[in-house]
Amino acid sequence: MPVSTPVHEMEPLPEPLLLVTADAALAAEILPLLGDAHLPCYWAKDRHELLRHALEAEEPLILLFDERVQDVSHAELTAEVHFKKRLPTLWTILLRKGDQARPALDGVQDSLLLPLSEQALTSRLHAARHALALMRQLDHQHRTARFHAEHDALTGLWNREALLRLLHTETDRAQRQGSPVALVLLDLDHFSQVNLDFGYEAADKILQELAGRFRRHLRSYDLVGRCGEDEFLFALPASSSEEAAHFTARLRQSIFGKPFFIGRDELTISASVGIAHSVGRSPMVVLREAERALASAKAGGRNRQQLYSTLEQNQPLKAVSGLRVVRSSTTRH
Repeated sequence: MPVSTPVHEMEPLPEPLLLVTADAALAAEILPLLGDAHLPCYWAKDRHELLRHALEAEEPLILLFDERVQDVSHAELTAEVHFKKRLPTLWTILLRKGDQARPALDGVQDSLLLPLSEQALTSRLHAARHALALMRQLDHQHRTARFHAEHDALTGLWNREALLRLLHTETDRAQRQGSPVALVLLDLDHFSQVNLDFGYEAADKILQELAGRFRRHLRSYDLVGRCGEDEFLFALPASSSEEAAHFTARLRQSIFGKPFFIGRDELTISASVGIAHSVGRSPMVVLREAERALASAKAGGRNRQQLYSTLEQNQPLKAVSGLRVVRSSTTRH
């Protein structure tokens, strides 16, 4: 006959335990048992304490839920905690009186008959622990897969498809609020020469460092994605074309005004930029305008930025100081 593991020999659970009951006698029975096993368990006597503990938890909760609790149902608890906290799950072990079969409750994973036995409690906690570990693993795999599906593998920035979906959402928000959204399309000048002179590995490192510089200089609500080998798209909420132009000029000067280093070689890179904006128009239409502005900046000699709104006047903004990709013999100190 297999020997069950005594509760006092169990390893500490990473998931917090929460006993939900108004029955002080039941709490006096369960809490010492868990305490002897070094399994901290919080006791919630009513709805207020239950929600406070649930919402403060940083990990999925294992609930020991007394079915006789009157002021909150398990379904209400699950819905409220998931809405406010977005916890991966609540693992609920329902504590029941008597041995009569009852309909299963939504969201209840297991049940125990009262009075509790040490063996039953041990086995249920082991099962909950293993199930939650599997759920965390699956949740991590799902989040990882989603991240890779939405982000550029090299730079970690949004990829084109994900960024366009976000742009549609941002455009809807801008239309409701009557605020502008500016799109900035940035293309690195002659970046293919870096591949030829230094190799693809060195070029990849430059792109990764460039993505890091972008992140450090953007506002928390700005969006940036990699849309091609050396092309990046920025979405600047609450920004007109003129505001985006000033922002981009500062961005280019602070980012491209500093060299990149590959070993002992120093590279200075420049970029051409096209800028357009709208208040609620289709992001695809605005993106085409930014593409036309970018093409004009390239035709005008590169290393400059162009507003779509000034294309007819053919007045590209003054170029920010910078060189095309060059090799420097200067040794980095």
